[in-house]
Amino acid sequence: MHTLFLQYIVVWKPLGYILAFIALALEGEGPLFVFGFLTAQGFFDPFLMFLVLYAGTVFGDAGWFALGHYVTRFKVLRIWADRLATPFDEHLRERPFKTIFFSQFIYGIHHAIWVRAGSLGLPFVRLMRLDALASIFWVFIVGGLGYGASLSLWPIAKFLRYGEIILLFGLILFILFQKFVTKYIRRRL
Repeated sequence: MHTLFLQYIVVWKPLGYILAFIALALEGEGPLFVFGFLTAQGFFDPFLMFLVLYAGTVFGDAGWFALGHYVTRFKVLRIWADRLATPFDEHLRERPFKTIFFSQFIYGIHHAIWVRAGSLGLPFVRLMRLDALASIFWVFIVGGLGYGASLSLWPIAKFLRYGEIILLFGLILFILFQKFVTKYIRRRL
């Protein structure tokens, strides 16, 4: 496949794993889909990439919790987390697994819920145990969608000379769709 930037990852594969870990710790859905796609294309070892993506997800969630716990004095961060996650406080306290699991699929809410959990002083170890289980399913589902999307392109790969551009455009549309759905849900609440 003719690529614009992936040859740099092929030259030094650890760079790809490092980028995957950082991207999952900071963002989530988009990078998970992309790295699932690239793994199916043969750029990465599937088992090792799963471990890296999973570790990045759990590490990132712990970081967002710590941010909420230790840095709540920053007004902008507190306002952001309160505005997005306050409606989920009761759910977070009474049904934390469901809240953590389903929030992973709603763009922009998951990190706010972790910051809010940290600011509320909820038990870190218990939440991380639940997150460890929920993240396995999330990585399999969203990463599997990326992996499956890649496999469905194999029959037409010779016709997709600029596949990266098409994937980037698709990723942008996916993110915009998630933002639209999130705004719609917030208005309904």
